[in-house]
Amino acid sequence: MASDSSQFYPSAQRLTNALESLTLSLIGNGEDIAPVESNGGSSGGSLRKKRKLSLQQMQQQVILINDCYSRAVAAAAGDHNARELSVVPPAKTLTLARCTERDLYYMHSSTFPTQAHVTGSIRAICDALNNNNNNNASAATTWSHGKPPPVVGCESSVVWTRSALGIDATAKSILAGSNTVIRLQRSAQVTSSTLSGEDNIQLQRFGPSGLAIGTALVDAVVGISITERPPPPPLTLPLLHSSSIASVALLVVEKESTLRHLLTVDGLWEKAQHWTFLCTKGFPCAASKSFLRVFHQHHPTVPIFILCDGDVFGVHIAWCLCRTSADDRSWYEQAVRKCVRKRSHDTEGADSSAASNSNMSFPSSVEWSRFVSFIGSVRFIGLTASQVAQLAQPGELTAMPLNEVSRATKLRAEFHIIQKLIREHSSVVSQGESRSTAAALNTLQQFVEAVDGLIAFKRKAELLCASWHPLGILGAILSIT
Repeated sequence: MASDSSQFYPSAQRLTNALESLTLSLIGNGEDIAPVESNGGSSGGSLRKKRKLSLQQMQQQVILINDCYSRAVAAAAGDHNARELSVVPPAKTLTLARCTERDLYYMHSSTFPTQAHVTGSIRAICDALNNNNNNNASAATTWSHGKPPPVVGCESSVVWTRSALGIDATAKSILAGSNTVIRLQRSAQVTSSTLSGEDNIQLQRFGPSGLAIGTALVDAVVGISITERPPPPPLTLPLLHSSSIASVALLVVEKESTLRHLLTVDGLWEKAQHWTFLCTKGFPCAASKSFLRVFHQHHPTVPIFILCDGDVFGVHIAWCLCRTSADDRSWYEQAVRKCVRKRSHDTEGADSSAASNSNMSFPSSVEWSRFVSFIGSVRFIGLTASQVAQLAQPGELTAMPLNEVSRATKLRAEFHIIQKLIREHSSVVSQGESRSTAAALNTLQQFVEAVDGLIAFKRKAELLCASWHPLGILGAILSIT
């Protein structure tokens, strides 16, 4: 993230003008921004039904737009980075600069049946605001007339995201590191009982318990550094047969219990003092995805290890961390997800579908380079089926149900599509980018082998089992990475 916050937080006047124009377009002709919802489709293709925006949906989006007005006023007062309060005020209008989707749902629970309706309305608003920059159309939401209506005030210098509208994701992920320092914008107003008025965050003082991070904090990051201290003793791990272990790395762990065990019981907090640790607590939130990209931006050569359970959900979680950020869905969903939905059961058929899709969108060269570079820095270290077969006892293995086998097949098709896209564009990259391309293809091959192994093995296991320890697994995995 750059230090200039205007890239992410437009001025109050620009936000007000854009939202006012969107409101007039919404009320004046609801059909122009009516979402097209998918009905249950057959295997031959999904059926779609076009309809006008209902009065209730229009009311929902107008309510959210009105809430954005209050955040615009707060932004004009210089509070655009302020965090939400833990207790939502009883008033029905926002008085704070930032809030979460959950806050919006509780404030308007009589209007929104579920929180998913809030999420859908926010996406529709962002898509409409970004219409002048891109013809956004997601896999879940398209528009009845091809694109949302033009909105006055949507300059190309601003990407309209949840964060730009003052909407945060609730802090879920945990960040830890004994020598890691996070630098924030001096103007950032990250109000928290633990971070009040700080420009630098020393993760060491949070200990192995770590610091919960949200999008407001990640958006304010301008630097990530590993403090210069005497080098720690060599990292020795059980079952480790290789000395080529990265002295500086970022380790992403799926489950909090696994991270706690690694840092405390097995002493990785002391043994890997120059490592940074991130726990996603399951599928990653927007903050964890954004942090990984900020980290890679400041440390492009530092490897990112991902350690998940030995099942298809673990592989899926790891891939979610590699994909584009939550706010940039357009090109990825058009180029990949539509191909996956139209794929045949044959993987080669899915690849042909990807190549022949004339409606496929593609990112800018800068965006694509960042995507490939980031994937190239990732190392999926497990658990894989072969590691599970080697380390787990028979009583710790569980049979994979058919729905998980189907999910693994879909993921494999997605990996093949991305591999094909990278190979097709490898001929037009520079020599430096070719190294990133090779690394990205190697990472994708790790994912392909992981899902192929799960499909063939048809067994799964979790990291924390009775007869093994995460550190022992980590050592075994790194020794063959």
